[in-house]
Amino acid sequence: VSTAATTASTEASSVNIEESSASTAASSASIAVSWVSTAATTESTAASLENIVESSESTAAMKENTAEMMASTVASLANTLVSSASKPVSSVSTLVNLGNMQETREKTLEMTESTPAMPASTAPA
Repeated sequence: VSTAATTASTEASSVNIEESSASTAASSASIAVSWVSTAATTESTAASLENIVESSESTAAMKENTAEMMASTVASLANTLVSSASKPVSSVSTLVNLGNMQETREKTLEMTESTPAMPASTAPA
């Protein structure tokens, strides 16, 4: 009876060991799946961080381009202001030249009118 009881107890222990081994295997499989999922998440996070870095670099480049364009626009506006400022001076200069030309024309007319006419006898034939 004692041997039969020991055998029954041993068999029960074997069943418990087999069930425990099966449970351990299931747990190991679950842990493996979890690690695969963690690795995928880590990879995805790394890709997202890389995209953020690239986006930041792109934004920095756009800011630099915008600053250069603004500097160019300011320079262009300054040139326009200088050009606009010189136009009135140029207009005044043109008016002075026209005035001088009119004055010269009037003096020429006065001199022509004050010059005596040639006598008919000395006029070339």
